Amino acid sequence: MQLHGITSRDQAILLRGSKIWVSSHDIADADVGEFYVFELLGMRVRTEDHDELGVVKQIYDNQGQSLMAIDCHGRELLVPLTKGICKQLDREKNVLTMEIPKDLLEIYLVD
Repeated sequence: MQLHGITSRDQAILLRGSKIWVSSHDIADADVGEFYVFELLGMRVRTEDHDELGVVKQIYDNQGQSLMAIDCHGRELLVPLTKGICKQLDREKNVLTMEIPKDLLEIYLVD
């Protein structure tokens, strides 16, 4: 992919750290078992036991690890965005199936 009007390395270097907006039509499909972070926003989240947890509201991109914020019955549930936790993405049904450690769920869901 090439940016319109950028014809040299020096011009490209000036854009380092900038945000670039790209149409989703111009992005290659993710490989099998992979996904783009933007696809997660608005997805319903369920556990492997089919319990509905909520909806993905935000992705926090931290230096060490990204966190997914799920609106879980009015509470913000922060879950590490890892392959070990994100098990299956069903684009047609708009559902992300996750294996969230029970200890983590208990921290957020205890009244």
